[in-house]
Amino acid sequence: DMSSDVLVVSPVFSKTSAMIASFVEDQQNDDEIDDEEKASELVNVSTAMYRMAFSLAEHGYFEEALAQFDAALNFMPDSHYIQACIQYGMAWVLLVSGESKKALRKVIGSLKL
Repeated sequence: DMSSDVLVVSPVFSKTSAMIASFVEDQQNDDEIDDEEKASELVNVSTAMYRMAFSLAEHGYFEEALAQFDAALNFMPDSHYIQACIQYGMAWVLLVSGESKKALRKVIGSLKL
């Protein structure tokens, strides 16, 4: 049964996100790591969280998916193309969950990037 797997995975994704966020914050404050490597790590972390969010959304866990999308956005510089993808993903989840006005705002926001 796929739904029971997602029930277990959803809290694991949330815990993983919190652990990753803590690790990344520590790395961002480490003066021994150059800025280019730090930026690369942020992109990798945001991309992983983006993928986790879509996995949750595909199984109907919209609230959890939106939390993952938000976590992914927290690590992305405003100008990065992945931010537009994340906002588009959020729009899709909002639309499917019946929040069309919020979804429209996210789509418009993603087009501006």
